[in-house]
Amino acid sequence: MEKSAKLAIMASIIHLSGYAVYNTAALRGTSQPNLVPWAIWGLMAVLNTTTYKSQTGDTVKAMLSMAGSVASVATFIVAMIMGGSFREMGETNRFALIIGIIAVVVWKFGSPKYANFCVLAAIISGFVPFFKILLDNPGAEAALAWSLWTVSTTLGVVVVAVRDHKRFDFLMPVVLMVLHATTLILIIR
Repeated sequence: MEKSAKLAIMASIIHLSGYAVYNTAALRGTSQPNLVPWAIWGLMAVLNTTTYKSQTGDTVKAMLSMAGSVASVATFIVAMIMGGSFREMGETNRFALIIGIIAVVVWKFGSPKYANFCVLAAIISGFVPFFKILLDNPGAEAALAWSLWTVSTTLGVVVVAVRDHKRFDFLMPVVLMVLHATTLILIIR
């Protein structure tokens, strides 16, 4: 097995560990996730995986996205089971959903690369509510889960770097790394 594949597997395991930490908090009742963003993020994660894999043509590069897709959908299901609620959708989540729908259309009738760019815009907008909440209340999210996600997304960038790549192959992994690291910084400040 190639070293880059081993690194992608390690990144995926760390990423899934972050979700395990997050979901354990939900199962203990110390967290009550809003189902709206998790439904949208589950959709965005699946779209990200399909469009990024199509864009790059590389299963190893897409491995972290695949793990995130499974975990995002599982988190949505855990949140539903534990009594999470569909709270207000809000403008940023509405924007993310609309961009997600546009991404599906672009993917089906155009280019997976541009569809992935649409997904990226939706994901960025999905982080805005977290940033707003964390600016007021850094304790609203658990640092351990976000630490694991920051490490895993950083390793995802390394995976792209060590494999054959085009410059656009870096866009999604780098942005995800920055978003997760920013969230972590807002939590631990």
